[in-house]
Amino acid sequence: GRLREAGALERTAAATISSVVSILETFFKQEFLDKVTAGDTLIAGKGNVFQRLDDAAQLYRDNCGIELPVLLGTASWDRLRLLYGIRHLVTHNNGIVDTRHVARFPTHGVAIGQRVSPSFADAHDALQLARKLVYGIT
Repeated sequence: GRLREAGALERTAAATISSVVSILETFFKQEFLDKVTAGDTLIAGKGNVFQRLDDAAQLYRDNCGIELPVLLGTASWDRLRLLYGIRHLVTHNNGIVDTRHVARFPTHGVAIGQRVSPSFADAHDALQLARKLVYGIT
């Protein structure tokens, strides 16, 4: 009813996914710095590299011998990547699908110019997948 009409549910789901991305970014960075000698020099000048899931996976693969996509499984990894993509649209593009999103996620089934808003199921998945990654790494 009214909560949905007011956009409260979508905002809560979006905020949850944003929090998950922030928490994972912090976790990935700290674990990387704990595991990799001179890790800080490896990530210098790369911006929020741990906020970019594929870049984080590459750093872990190359420097820790840890395959983040394997820890989750392909389908779950792809789902988390998509949730990161949706968060990016909501945070940086007012939820509007752009050409970059369609190119990165061709099976998402959205069109350029369409507005996306995360659901409670999306937020739940983000939490569950993050938990599995954290427990898989530590």
